Amino acid sequence: MKKLTILLFVASIFMACEPKDPNTDNNNTNPNDTTEHGTGAILLPEGALCNSYTIAEGKTVAFSKGNLQYQASTATWRFAEEQYTVIGKGNEKISATYDGWIDLFGWGTSGYNEKHPYLWNATHSFFGDGMNSISGTNYDWGKNAISNGENKPSIWRTLTTDEWGYLLFDRPNAAKLVGAGTVNGQNGLFILPDNETDGIFTDYTGKEVRFVSFADKGAQHDGDYWYYGISGAFSHNTYSIEEFKILESKGVVFLPSSAFRAQDTFMTGMTSSIIEGYYWTGTPHDEEKAYIVYIFGNGLRSRTENFRSNGFSVRLVNDIKQ
Repeated sequence: MKKLTILLFVASIFMACEPKDPNTDNNNTNPNDTTEHGTGAILLPEGALCNSYTIAEGKTVAFSKGNLQYQASTATWRFAEEQYTVIGKGNEKISATYDGWIDLFGWGTSGYNEKHPYLWNATHSFFGDGMNSISGTNYDWGKNAISNGENKPSIWRTLTTDEWGYLLFDRPNAAKLVGAGTVNGQNGLFILPDNETDGIFTDYTGKEVRFVSFADKGAQHDGDYWYYGISGAFSHNTYSIEEFKILESKGVVFLPSSAFRAQDTFMTGMTSSIIEGYYWTGTPHDEEKAYIVYIFGNGLRSRTENFRSNGFSVRLVNDIKQ
């Protein structure tokens, strides 16, 4: 597997990734190449993981390096410094003046049209934009300038529920590109870049880290619920921070389980250990609910609904230009 590197252009603050296909012929250009000038250098904004993911036929994105966070006292948005970082009970301090950080948000609370990121005590139907998708709109959190994500508006956006579904279930070899586990004791979901199907990752020293996918565990795909039914999923991959950095250097996404906030109370489920994760999509379900990605102890669902006023995690993407 070819080692990925990150280069910094002098004339730009965008990053360029070395091509991830080991069979790439550097002497020929591919007319379908999404990279800069067809040379194999993928231009990505600051704050992006260095690889691409297919979310629909002919459509690829790069994921942000961590979950979205917000500080009300300074009106500052940022990405978590590490993918496995979650704030947890600190979200109970949500307010218009709180000087700490929160990372659980009501649906469509970008700050546009009085839908503030610290909003929690309004009716479900007030959140978002009626029955319209918020993905890429003013209600999308990605419309804001993210301080460590290029610090310009409209660089990022939220995936729709259909895009999440394609990523997790419908792209080629999808079952080999998804798995559950822990990083530094934090439960969560791993999503591998396109073509990373052999489950072996090696750094420049030759140190090897293996990945166990849902396919490796014989997971079943329930088309009605987009569901992988497997038991004890978080025990399948257990990584130290050092081991995870090898996967992350290849662009592997980790969505930490982060529970959720109901009004101003942090909910951890049935146990004190956080075993469930909830991530917003940009797609409405009805006037009071929107779709989420739901991660739990024996699988995941990419298309289930929940109340818009609940506080869930947000992971943004950047569209790679075709």
